Amino acid sequence: MQAMQDAVQDHTGKRLKKFGALELGERNERKGKKTEGTGETVVANEKKTHSKEEQASKSQWLYVGVILVLAFAMSFLYVKFLQPKAFDVNGLKVISARPPGEELPALLAENPLILREELFPGNNSQNAVVGVVGAEMASVFGENQRTLGVYGHVAGAPAGQEFVNCVQETRNCSGERIVVKLDPCNCLKVEGGKLYVLYTEEEAKKTETRLKLRGLLNAVLAKKQ
Repeated sequence: MQAMQDAVQDHTGKRLKKFGALELGERNERKGKKTEGTGETVVANEKKTHSKEEQASKSQWLYVGVILVLAFAMSFLYVKFLQPKAFDVNGLKVISARPPGEELPALLAENPLILREELFPGNNSQNAVVGVVGAEMASVFGENQRTLGVYGHVAGAPAGQEFVNCVQETRNCSGERIVVKLDPCNCLKVEGGKLYVLYTEEEAKKTETRLKLRGLLNAVLAKKQ
């Protein structure tokens, strides 16, 4: 009888152990599946993150591309339409962004206008040359019933002595639209909303040069704005 009880207990123990082992195995398997599922989720999240980064990178490159295209377009427009070019007007060189026939009448439409002569310190003979050009231009304006106030700026003069003829007619030496100075350009140049009349001393002394200047100014001032 005792032997039978021992046999039953032994058999029951083995079955419990087997059941326990099976249950443990199932738990481990479920854990494994959980871990595997977690791993798949991590991989999926990483893929999503990587995809977002790729999209952000593509957007950034697209933005850079648009900026480059706009910059190129603006450069092209500047070179084609806004960059100053040299025009020949009856033998007179005129540098401007637009044709002189369009640029100069608009620039000189105001009445009265102010002209500034760039002078030299002391009793310099070059000042007389600059003065002759300024007087020639003032004469043309007068012939066209226009007023041109003329003042001088002496480069390097002591403070308080650098301006000449600061009166009401010259707006107290300010607001000039025309600047006359000695310069190797030998041209008229439109820059910064002003007309620069630039000649060397030798060129400014030539009667032919001043006649060309008179002819151009007469044509410009004759245009109605």
